[in-house]
Amino acid sequence: VLVVGGGHYPLLDHARSAAALFHQEQSRPKMLVWAMTGYELVKGQFQPCGDHAGKWETSMLMHLDPGMQDLSTLPEDRSQKPIGASNNGVQDSSGQFGGEVTDSIIAAVRSRVEELLENHGSYQGHGSPM
Repeated sequence: VLVVGGGHYPLLDHARSAAALFHQEQSRPKMLVWAMTGYELVKGQFQPCGDHAGKWETSMLMHLDPGMQDLSTLPEDRSQKPIGASNNGVQDSSGQFGGEVTDSIIAAVRSRVEELLENHGSYQGHGSPM
Protein backbone atom coordinates (compact mmCIF):
# COMPACT_ATOMS: atom_id res chain seq x y z
CA VAL A 1 0.00 0.00 0.00
CA LEU A 2 1.35 3.39 -1.02
CA VAL A 3 -0.06 6.20 1.11
CA VAL A 4 0.08 9.65 -0.49
CA GLY A 5 -0.44 12.27 2.20
CA GLY A 6 -1.62 15.49 0.61
CA GLY A 7 -0.04 18.30 2.60
CA HIS A 8 -1.64 21.04 0.52
CA TYR A 9 -5.38 20.49 0.46
CA PRO A 10 -6.12 21.83 -3.06
CA LEU A 11 -3.72 19.24 -4.52
CA LEU A 12 -5.63 16.30 -3.04
CA ASP A 13 -7.89 15.94 -6.08
CA HIS A 14 -4.81 15.72 -8.31
CA ALA A 15 -3.28 13.07 -6.05
CA ARG A 16 -6.49 11.04 -6.14
CA SER A 17 -6.68 11.31 -9.92
CA ALA A 18 -3.07 10.15 -10.23
CA ALA A 19 -3.77 7.24 -7.85
CA ALA A 20 -6.81 6.20 -9.90
CA LEU A 21 -4.85 6.35 -13.15
CA PHE A 22 -1.98 4.40 -11.60
CA HIS A 23 -4.47 1.77 -10.39
CA GLN A 24 -5.95 1.36 -13.87
CA GLU A 25 -2.58 1.09 -15.59
CA GLN A 26 -1.26 -1.77 -13.44
CA SER A 27 -1.68 -5.45 -14.10
CA ARG A 28 -2.76 -7.73 -11.27
CA PRO A 29 -1.90 -7.99 -8.48
CA LYS A 30 -2.16 -4.23 -8.14
CA MET A 31 -0.32 -2.16 -5.59
CA LEU A 32 -2.91 -0.14 -3.74
CA VAL A 33 -2.50 3.63 -3.65
CA TRP A 34 -4.44 5.68 -1.13
CA ALA A 35 -4.38 9.49 -1.32
CA MET A 36 -5.53 11.29 1.81
CA THR A 37 -5.10 14.25 4.12
CA GLY A 38 -4.85 13.97 7.86
CA TYR A 39 -7.74 16.29 8.63
CA GLU A 40 -10.19 14.06 6.73
CA LEU A 41 -9.32 11.14 8.97
CA VAL A 42 -9.97 12.90 12.27
CA LYS A 43 -12.66 15.40 11.24
CA GLY A 44 -15.05 15.92 14.12
CA GLN A 45 -12.49 14.91 16.76
CA PHE A 46 -10.69 18.26 16.90
CA GLN A 47 -11.57 21.93 16.66
CA PRO A 48 -10.22 23.40 14.49
CA CYS A 49 -9.57 20.57 12.07
CA GLY A 50 -7.66 21.57 8.94
CA ASP A 51 -6.58 25.15 8.24
CA HIS A 52 -3.83 27.22 6.68
CA ALA A 53 -1.07 28.11 9.15
CA GLY A 54 -3.68 28.29 11.90
CA LYS A 55 -3.96 26.50 15.22
CA TRP A 56 -4.19 23.06 13.55
CA GLU A 57 -1.10 23.25 11.34
CA THR A 58 0.96 25.38 13.73
CA SER A 59 0.29 23.00 16.62
CA MET A 60 1.36 20.01 14.55
CA LEU A 61 4.57 21.82 13.63
CA MET A 62 5.15 22.71 17.28
CA HIS A 63 4.93 19.00 18.06
CA LEU A 64 6.97 17.74 15.11
CA ASP A 65 9.61 20.50 14.98
CA PRO A 66 9.60 22.33 18.34
CA GLY A 67 11.27 25.69 18.57
CA MET A 68 10.73 26.70 14.95
CA GLN A 69 7.54 28.65 15.64
CA ASP A 70 7.36 32.06 17.29
CA LEU A 71 3.81 32.80 18.41
CA SER A 72 4.90 36.19 19.77
CA THR A 73 4.88 37.54 16.21
CA LEU A 74 1.11 37.01 15.99
CA PRO A 75 -1.28 39.88 16.73
CA GLU A 76 -2.39 39.97 20.35
CA ASP A 77 -5.67 41.55 19.24
CA ARG A 78 -7.58 38.52 18.00
CA SER A 79 -9.89 40.67 15.90
CA GLN A 80 -6.85 41.57 13.79
CA LYS A 81 -6.36 38.91 11.14
CA PRO A 82 -2.86 37.45 11.00
CA ILE A 83 -1.18 37.72 7.60
CA GLY A 84 -1.06 34.39 5.78
CA ALA A 85 -2.61 32.39 8.61
CA SER A 86 -6.08 31.22 9.56
CA ASN A 87 -7.61 33.40 12.25
CA ASN A 88 -8.90 30.45 14.28
CA GLY A 89 -7.05 30.78 17.55
CA VAL A 90 -3.59 30.34 16.08
CA GLN A 91 -2.32 32.19 19.18
CA ASP A 92 -3.46 29.16 21.22
CA SER A 93 -1.34 26.69 19.24
CA SER A 94 0.52 24.17 21.34
CA GLY A 95 2.74 21.16 20.95
CA GLN A 96 0.33 19.23 23.16
CA PHE A 97 -2.60 19.82 20.79
CA GLY A 98 -0.32 19.03 17.85
CA GLY A 99 0.73 15.77 19.49
CA GLU A 100 -2.86 14.71 20.06
CA VAL A 101 -3.71 15.50 16.44
CA THR A 102 -0.63 13.74 15.08
CA ASP A 103 -1.21 10.62 17.19
CA SER A 104 -4.84 10.44 16.05
CA ILE A 105 -3.89 10.81 12.38
CA ILE A 106 -1.22 8.10 12.69
CA ALA A 107 -3.69 5.74 14.37
CA ALA A 108 -6.27 6.36 11.62
CA VAL A 109 -3.69 5.80 8.86
CA ARG A 110 -2.45 2.62 10.51
CA SER A 111 -6.00 1.29 10.81
CA ARG A 112 -6.82 2.05 7.17
CA VAL A 113 -3.57 0.54 5.86
CA GLU A 114 -4.17 -2.63 7.90
CA GLU A 115 -7.69 -2.85 6.44
CA LEU A 116 -6.36 -2.37 2.90
CA LEU A 117 -3.70 -5.05 3.40
CA GLU A 118 -6.17 -7.52 4.92
CA ASN A 119 -8.64 -6.99 2.07
CA HIS A 120 -6.19 -6.41 -0.78
CA GLY A 121 -8.22 -8.58 -3.17
CA SER A 122 -11.31 -6.41 -2.76
CA TYR A 123 -9.51 -3.49 -4.39
CA GLN A 124 -8.18 -5.21 -7.51
CA GLY A 125 -11.08 -4.65 -9.91
CA HIS A 126 -11.68 -1.88 -12.41
CA GLY A 127 -12.90 1.24 -10.64
CA SER A 128 -12.52 -0.29 -7.19
CA PRO A 129 -12.98 2.52 -4.67
CA MET A 130 -10.24 3.34 -2.24
